[in-house]
Amino acid sequence: MSISMKKQMFALALLASITVPTAFAGFSEGNKVTLGGQEAFKILSPAEGFSPDQRAWQTQDALDNALVLSSSSSPDAVSVAKMNGAFVVMLDGRKVATADGGSASLEGLTPEQLAGKWAESIKNFLSDSGRASSYIASLKNPHQVEANIAIAERRLYAPAGLKMAIRLDQPISFATVRAGDVVTGKVFESVRMGNYAIPSGALVFGKVIETAPDTYAVQFTSLRLPSGTEVPISAGLAYGTLIKTRGPHLVSTYAIPSGHANNVPEIAGRIPATTAIGAIGANDSTTIVMHRGSDVLTSDQALAVVLQQTAPITVVSVGNDM
Repeated sequence: MSISMKKQMFALALLASITVPTAFAGFSEGNKVTLGGQEAFKILSPAEGFSPDQRAWQTQDALDNALVLSSSSSPDAVSVAKMNGAFVVMLDGRKVATADGGSASLEGLTPEQLAGKWAESIKNFLSDSGRASSYIASLKNPHQVEANIAIAERRLYAPAGLKMAIRLDQPISFATVRAGDVVTGKVFESVRMGNYAIPSGALVFGKVIETAPDTYAVQFTSLRLPSGTEVPISAGLAYGTLIKTRGPHLVSTYAIPSGHANNVPEIAGRIPATTAIGAIGANDSTTIVMHRGSDVLTSDQALAVVLQQTAPITVVSVGNDM
């Protein structure tokens, strides 16, 4: 890969890491819980077997669901209560965060003081009714796929760097390749993402692009599930072998509030998932750069499509036939 292409791919990955839509910002911000794309508070310590990042994920989900379900979004709806010996932040009677002793100690506070600090941050956000209403409206947009297949399919945020094992439908000859040539391929190994998967049999579509005189690469622009559902992607073509990826990487479903779409909680909710099993080329993939007159990519060769930007990918719940 040329230095310029490496820089371009790095820039794309960096851009993807900071441009996730506002309503889901909490799912890409590590241990931060966000409101309207801005940090509300951080969770600094692990608790009950969960890392700070995982606890922030759970808190973000609970907070967003409470905002959607609450009959009031005023600051007065936020309170601190003691539950099972722990100090918790409540929103309209729903628990959204537990102030643990470890996080409190790291901030030089008691758990009760920490719960109060978190509650005050949420109140400050809700005190701007226009901003709060706009954020809650974005959470209520379910981004559902077509009703007849919504039970089987969800959309997840898949991270930049995710790899899908494919085989090309037609070979590519570097002797005759031209910019604009259409390239299609088929996913032959389901890419597991927690309770979901990009299923084998999904198709990818793209074209050849010229990156320098007589130097070419493949840019994939869409992914189509066997059902026909199609979503845009930005991805490149790489060599690779079938191995487990580094990970896990957090992704999220679209539906808010959890458990309310389709009345199927394990499918409807915005459930944390991870990518790893069935993906390809974690450490040994090399982006393919084609030079005029060199080799041929065959249709039986195992290759990888690598996401260059974090993207909302349509997936199926594991166990559902398409």
